[in-house]
Amino acid sequence: MSSYPGSEGGTMRSKIFAGMLAVVFIVMALSVAFISISSGKDNSSNQTLNLDLSKITTSWNLSFLYPNKDAAKSELASMRNETEEMNKTYRPAFNNLTGALLLDYIRSEENFSKSLDILGAYANAGNSLDVNDKFFEVLLSDVQNLSTDHYKATSFADVKLKSLPRTEWDRLFSEEPGLDAYRPYFEANYIRYVDHRPNNESQAALLADLGNQLMKLNTKAGKMITNNVSQAGNITLSDGTQYAVNSSSYYDLLFTDPDRVNRKKVYDKRYYHLKNESEEMGKLYINKSMLDDEYARELNFSDAYEAKMFNYYLNASQIDEMNEVFKERS
Repeated sequence: MSSYPGSEGGTMRSKIFAGMLAVVFIVMALSVAFISISSGKDNSSNQTLNLDLSKITTSWNLSFLYPNKDAAKSELASMRNETEEMNKTYRPAFNNLTGALLLDYIRSEENFSKSLDILGAYANAGNSLDVNDKFFEVLLSDVQNLSTDHYKATSFADVKLKSLPRTEWDRLFSEEPGLDAYRPYFEANYIRYVDHRPNNESQAALLADLGNQLMKLNTKAGKMITNNVSQAGNITLSDGTQYAVNSSSYYDLLFTDPDRVNRKKVYDKRYYHLKNESEEMGKLYINKSMLDDEYARELNFSDAYEAKMFNYYLNASQIDEMNEVFKERS
C-alpha cells in the first residue's frame, strides 16, 4: 500500500522500498556482527568468544518466497496479465463509481500489492546478496517496471479518488459498510491529497516514470557502493602481508592491530578512496534530489521537503515553527 519514491500519497501498490530498507538494515546488522566475530570480541562484555566460524550462516535461503527462479519469473508474467485484466475490468466501471465497486477494486489492489511485496522481497534480497548477479539485477528492474506499469494502468483510480469531495466519500461509505475497514487508508492516502494529486492520467504517467527513475537510481547507488565505495583496495602490512581493505576489514584492523604504521596505512587508504568516490556519489545524490523535487512540484508542493513534511501530517505553519526552533537551537 505504499507509494513510489518521492510520492507522498500512495495507492495499494507494493511496499518494495519498505522491503528494500528491511534488507539494508539486515545487511547492516550482519556487517556489525561480522566485525565483532572477525575481531573475536563480544561488544557487550569485551570478552573473547570461542566461535566456530564454519557453523556461521553466510547465505540466505529464499525458497520460502519462491522455490526457484523460474517460479518467480512465472509470477512476474502472471502479474503483468493481472494488471491488464484490472485495467479492462475497472477502468470503464469507474465511470459509475459505487461503494460496492470501490470495495471490490480496493481488495483486488490489496491482493496485487501483497503479491508484489513477495516478488519485490525476493528480487531485493537476491540483489542484495550479490549486486552483480545478472538474474536478480534484471528481475529487480522488471519488478520496478511492473510496479510502474501497474500504476499507469490503474491511475484512473488514483486520479478520480483523490479528486472526490467529502460528500462523495460519505456516499460511498454509506453504500458499502465493508469500506469502513479501509477508511483510515482512504483518509491517509486519498482524501487528504485533494490539493496534491495528479490532474489526469498523463501527469500520473509522468509521475510514474519519475518514480521509476528514482528506483533505478537507488539500485545503481547500491551497486556502486558495494562494488566501488566499500572496496578500497589492498595495503601491504609491516610483515609484508597483503591486506584487502573494505568497510568491515577497515574497522577490524583499525581497532585491533597494535602496529601504528598499519593503522595509518589502512586509515589513509580508506580515507582517500572515499574522497575519490565522493564526487561520483555526489552526482547521484544531486540527481536524486532534483528528481525528488520535480516529483513533488508535479503534486503542487514547493519541493520534496514540503512533501515529506506533509506526509508527516505537518501543515505550513507547523513546519515554519519547527524550523524556527531548530534555527534557535543551532
